[in-house]
Amino acid sequence: MHGANKAVEWLNQYHSKEPRLGLERVQALLDLVGHPERKSKVIHIAGTNGKGSTIAHLYQLLRSQGLSIGIFSSPYMMAYEEQMTINQEPILTEELSKYIERYQQIFSEHGNTSQIKGITEFELVTVIAYDYFAQEAVDWVIMETGLGGLLDSTNVCLPELTGITTIGLDHQAILGETLAEIAQQKAGIIKAGAPLVTGKIDRQALQVIQAQADKVAVPTYQFGQDYQVSPLTDENPASEGETFRYHSPFADSPIDQANFRTPLLGEQQIENAGMALALFEVLADNYHWTYEVGQIQAALDHTFIAGRMEKLTDNPRIILDGAHNPHAIQRLVDNLQSRFADKQIDMLFACINTKDIQTMLDQLHQLPLASFNLTQFEHDNAFSSTELQGYLQEGDQFISDWKAFVDQYLQEAQAKDTQQSLLVITGSLYFLSQIRPYLIERLDLDL
Repeated sequence: MHGANKAVEWLNQYHSKEPRLGLERVQALLDLVGHPERKSKVIHIAGTNGKGSTIAHLYQLLRSQGLSIGIFSSPYMMAYEEQMTINQEPILTEELSKYIERYQQIFSEHGNTSQIKGITEFELVTVIAYDYFAQEAVDWVIMETGLGGLLDSTNVCLPELTGITTIGLDHQAILGETLAEIAQQKAGIIKAGAPLVTGKIDRQALQVIQAQADKVAVPTYQFGQDYQVSPLTDENPASEGETFRYHSPFADSPIDQANFRTPLLGEQQIENAGMALALFEVLADNYHWTYEVGQIQAALDHTFIAGRMEKLTDNPRIILDGAHNPHAIQRLVDNLQSRFADKQIDMLFACINTKDIQTMLDQLHQLPLASFNLTQFEHDNAFSSTELQGYLQEGDQFISDWKAFVDQYLQEAQAKDTQQSLLVITGSLYFLSQIRPYLIERLDLDL
């Protein structure tokens, strides 16, 4: 399955280096294609971090009810088609090409004269996803916001349920400089008639979100107030994942006070799994689904998401984490300190130039690192070599060619005891989308 085909190249020409927020172009295109966004039951998820992992858990819970699930998410990790999946299967390249051909026809007829002029690639892909899910008549669609919420191109649906995972500082130039301003943008997905579930959110930001929910009179289920998760000490520290007790928002829930495990690494995954359980239970309450502890645990057991504290291999031990803002990097630092304090950590870091690189570098240097390696990668918003070298701290290495670094690391790993060493690759999901396939090929992994 290769995204680099003629049809996708047509989409790429609408790529915008800077986000163009606003719903006018998307609404205009939806008018032309018969409003597919109105034909599906939608769960809309926003948040600074945790969206992907929460959706990954929620997907498995919904599948345990025998439902077909469409997911729209970004950025993709391996192939362009991954942005829209049904039951975890990406849209076929040939199928995507057919949709694109249809849209090419629409653009040839209306492109220069209507409100769709100036549309971005992300806006186009969003509309195609809504169209695809409607045509395939999936039971539920989970839409992940691209940026913010209020003016994000996904925010054209009338959802059945909304969720806001976390609020942290990211994209401040677009969304606002404070947590409250960013929360106001995320709260833009809240709609009348759609209950809201919130994750672990700072009090000030939560007040902004709650005010918006009150304005449209929707029931809210808040982390720490209406539902809760309590981390449990794992009796087997070598086991994968995290264990926790779930406290349901519903008094008669069959899973209230039950203990669960998520296979995903990192304490934040307990919060993400807990939020997914709350989202699921709100729908289950509304649709009278039946479920029990064993069924829920079996669903959680299948949860997977690439590039989130993902242990790619054990020998050598390599972890990929897509943390790309200070809120997420601090979580990564905390997880590494609690779980891998006895390891010699080699860090490979790359990010794009719209991020708060200095804060993230300072956070990562809290760790007792064996080596810190700063590198660059291909992206519209890539740092130059000169810029990056200005961020090097004492003892850091600048890596001009990350592929050569990986090759050398793997070669040296063969000649030493790798039980004590750990390579952590982080800073950008875009970077992971390039380095992960390379590692899989070099290590001959079957993923």
